[in-house]
Amino acid sequence: MALHITLLLTTAFFAKDGKKVGSSTAKTCADPVSCVTGSMNSGQSKVTLNSQCCNVDLCNNASVPDLPPKPSNGKRCFTCNATADCTRTMACEGNETQCFITTAEVDGKKVTTKGCSSKLFCERSGTLALGLPVQSYGFGANMKCCEGNLCNGALSLRVYFLMLVPLLSLFVF
Repeated sequence: MALHITLLLTTAFFAKDGKKVGSSTAKTCADPVSCVTGSMNSGQSKVTLNSQCCNVDLCNNASVPDLPPKPSNGKRCFTCNATADCTRTMACEGNETQCFITTAEVDGKKVTTKGCSSKLFCERSGTLALGLPVQSYGFGANMKCCEGNLCNGALSLRVYFLMLVPLLSLFVF
């Protein structure tokens, strides 16, 4: 039987200028895997998760502060938020060790968002364990993460070439 703990979780939403635009707090019993901290930043908006866990009765009467700002960690990712220009880069902060790309269809148009993310948001099991699908944060319906610097750039020519070879063979034969 898994040890259950009391979870205090604060989710905060920030605008580009760092101004907080909303937050939510949850107090519940959970498994220790739910004690997490992380952030997802597109340069235009940022979502942070900060939790505190304890294992004695009624220990969740306090509140959990927003995740404090973290210094740059040396990692860089491409950034864009529903714009055609996805060539700008941003510095990742704290435990944002992955770059991400999300795509969603909004009013019949494909919208792309790129930025930095903590591993928590990239692991489907991590967000689902918390009941927090990425879509609920407005970052997109389809998400891909990678670990190298600037790894979330445009598709490489190699990918296009690999798609082109089968098409050319149709015309040659």
